Amino acid sequence: MHGTFIPYLQRRNKTIWLVQFIFNSIRELVLKVCFIELAKLINKSKNDHFNIFDFFDGLENGAYGELKISTDVISKWRKIISGHSKTIKTIVRIRNKTHAHTDRNFDIKKEKITFQGIREMVESIEIIVKDVYEIELNSSVLFEAPFFNSSKFDMVEILSKYKAK
Repeated sequence: MHGTFIPYLQRRNKTIWLVQFIFNSIRELVLKVCFIELAKLINKSKNDHFNIFDFFDGLENGAYGELKISTDVISKWRKIISGHSKTIKTIVRIRNKTHAHTDRNFDIKKEKITFQGIREMVESIEIIVKDVYEIELNSSVLFEAPFFNSSKFDMVEILSKYKAK
């Protein structure tokens, strides 16, 4: 038994390592895309071809034709976004230092950013999008994140039935 158990443990450890590697890689890719795309949306840089501040400027300058959005509403939106200035600066800095350019001296662990802060910023942007739909289109938009309900979906049971076939 001892002769077959050691190779089993070695295969099992390699499998565990591979699964951890795959999930870590996926997590890193998702975070990279998140920071890159959020930075494009919220960065005031003219290098980013469209961002929320260009949208505000365009509304104020009449670039989108005659819209019903007042300057008071746009000012309200600017204030909402400015409330996330620390999160915005951090996202842009992380994107610039780790994803757009490789800065070997940059320590991302020292950055003060939380998923809660990112979520609040995204929810504020959603409020602006909802306002645009309501004001201009007399409509609404629904932002709901999909979620996985494991109580209605027993993956282990489904896989065991599949394996039995």
